[in-house]
Amino acid sequence: MNFLRSLFGKKPSELQQQIQKVRQDNPQMTANMSDEDIVVLLQQANQTIASGKPTAFVTPRPSAKPANSESKEVSINNSSDEIANDYMKAGLLYEQQGRYDLAIEILNKSLEIYSHIGNQYNMGLNYCNLGIAYEGLENYLLAIEMYQKGMDIMKRLGNDSGMTIIHGNFANVFKKMGNFEQAQNHYIQALKISERTGDKYNEAIDNFNLGQLYRENNKISQAYTHLQKAKELFDLVGDKEKAQFTSRVLQNMQ
Repeated sequence: MNFLRSLFGKKPSELQQQIQKVRQDNPQMTANMSDEDIVVLLQQANQTIASGKPTAFVTPRPSAKPANSESKEVSINNSSDEIANDYMKAGLLYEQQGRYDLAIEILNKSLEIYSHIGNQYNMGLNYCNLGIAYEGLENYLLAIEMYQKGMDIMKRLGNDSGMTIIHGNFANVFKKMGNFEQAQNHYIQALKISERTGDKYNEAIDNFNLGQLYRENNKISQAYTHLQKAKELFDLVGDKEKAQFTSRVLQNMQ
């Protein structure tokens, strides 16, 4: 099991707040959905996380309005951006349901619009989401290709959080492929970014995932070091659930 960045935030919220967030983010799709329908989607999302699948980006960053542009052009771009956002959210819902072919179809539509209006950040998000969908289909080579395109964009933008998450997704793919060295390399790259930026929560996750990789490959000393560090960091940021889980993993290693 890996710890992944949650689809609905770092820490669990009240159920009603989650339902309201889904409705706010997807007004057209949820207009005719009952709260019970949305709960099912939330449960499917949680199952996706628990199964060890990579993390999906969910809420797109709003596009910055270009300076010195005509108001009509800005309106058109904003309208296109909203349409692309709706496509991406719909694709993510299909992805969480395991309907990967449909997710890919919808996400490609979103990507086409983002590319047309020049929204580089959301293009990077979409490439990552496409990678997750291809990984769900066990098409690992295409997943890697999509993650690389997303990574290239995040590097150009200097977006540390995006690079951290994509490194984690890379590592998960290579782990599934049995490529220990590549998985190790990407987990380490993610950890370095978290340490450099002072992101203690993601630093804890990266240490845990790296420790689990070492444990599964019988590198017990290295596994213990990273898992112990993860527990300390989870305690520091106040995530008692993950701290307790990590503690049980450490106990089982003795």
